[in-house]
Amino acid sequence: MHFSTTSDTLVIIAGASEHPSCTQLGSMRTARNSALAVRDYFLSSDGMYISHNNLCWLFDKDLSAPNQLKHISDFLDKTSGHSGDVFFYYIGHGWVDAKNELYLSINETNARVGEAPTSLSTRSIAKLLNRVASKKRVIVILDCCFAEAGRASFENPQFSLRDTETRGDRGLT
Repeated sequence: MHFSTTSDTLVIIAGASEHPSCTQLGSMRTARNSALAVRDYFLSSDGMYISHNNLCWLFDKDLSAPNQLKHISDFLDKTSGHSGDVFFYYIGHGWVDAKNELYLSINETNARVGEAPTSLSTRSIAKLLNRVASKKRVIVILDCCFAEAGRASFENPQFSLRDTETRGDRGLT
């Protein structure tokens, strides 16, 4: 896969290593280490060497799921002049509901309120990326359990990331 120039590449890194309101998920120091290594790769002159302004760092942020989605939307709107690729990289706990929809835990995931409404759903992320980055090539990397279940959200014809006639190429890893 050939990537656009790194000066136009946009990167969103989300996930969590701590879940204060959902202690059954436990602490994941390895997730934090991975997220930092991924961030360093994108920023390093030995890696993708993107500008700090082209990175949206949401890992371990104390933001609700709706606020994280808004932050992503604002970031992509602010950088709409960039013609390059968009990476969405998630590192953390993933889980599926009874309908096999993948949810991604974040720092604000809350067991008392309910994990689903307080986590990021891959369906919401796919809708957002389709709406805000529809003319860009989007690469989605889900480093979590049940990642395969997220594929359905990104391949749903309603907001497919695979429509290459009107949008850039899309990828899901």
